[in-house]
Amino acid sequence: MPVATRLLPGSWLESLRPNLLGIVRFTVSFDISCAIALAIGLALAASHPRARKPFLAVSLVTLVQWIGFHLADHVAGWRSFTAIIGDAPVLMLPLFGALLGTAAVVLGWRAGAPVRRPATRAQG
Repeated sequence: MPVATRLLPGSWLESLRPNLLGIVRFTVSFDISCAIALAIGLALAASHPRARKPFLAVSLVTLVQWIGFHLADHVAGWRSFTAIIGDAPVLMLPLFGALLGTAAVVLGWRAGAPVRRPATRAQG
């Protein structure tokens, strides 16, 4: 989601809200990105009725992430958890993400593979 606003020119948010700094600036950008991603997911779901489920699933995940972003700071232990992540070795997070991504691709590939049934003999 945050990629959506990164594709826009660097000064787009400054021209709209020049007083935004730090996490507030990120939050506004994140909210706009989430809204764009959610709108795209729902538009794709509406325009592809026979293949609606994946687009609705992505839209739901987007919505949960968006809400979670705003609620996470109110969850007990969240700041401690983010401090642990912040102190982790730099390569740990991308390697963990690559591992999760690989697992998702493999599981998705297997789930989409056709079921092979043994050939039946013709009865005569």
